[in-house]
Amino acid sequence: MQTLINQRYRWIRGHFQVSRLYLQTLRNASSLKLSFWMWLTFLFDIYVMPLANVTIFLTLLLGVVISGNIGIFVAISITTYLIFATIFAYSIVSQRAPFTLMAVTPIFIFYQTFVLTGAYVIALMDEMRRIKMEWN
Repeated sequence: MQTLINQRYRWIRGHFQVSRLYLQTLRNASSLKLSFWMWLTFLFDIYVMPLANVTIFLTLLLGVVISGNIGIFVAISITTYLIFATIFAYSIVSQRAPFTLMAVTPIFIFYQTFVLTGAYVIALMDEMRRIKMEWN
């Protein structure tokens, strides 16, 4: 797991560095279609989604602490699981993969929420502080 987290950390740091280097180029792209597509996919995936994950999780946690009602947290967690399961099912069917892959849905949710988002938060903090990149 440590090797996986280190790999994701390096990838995310690299994405931050590349997006910072080429942000001006992307703004001045001659092709509006290319510029729009890059903003929509790359930057959304690198900046918006991980921040949304952290914000949603912390908001839910704060809501439980303030209200003392863990039922809301459980209900939203189940809803999130069902949304992921639906996306997984669609992906499996569209790729003609074995439907037994549905069994890994809870593992993927854990991986996405905690491992990737955790690596993202650490990489973001290191990038903001301009900490030298370690490649081991």
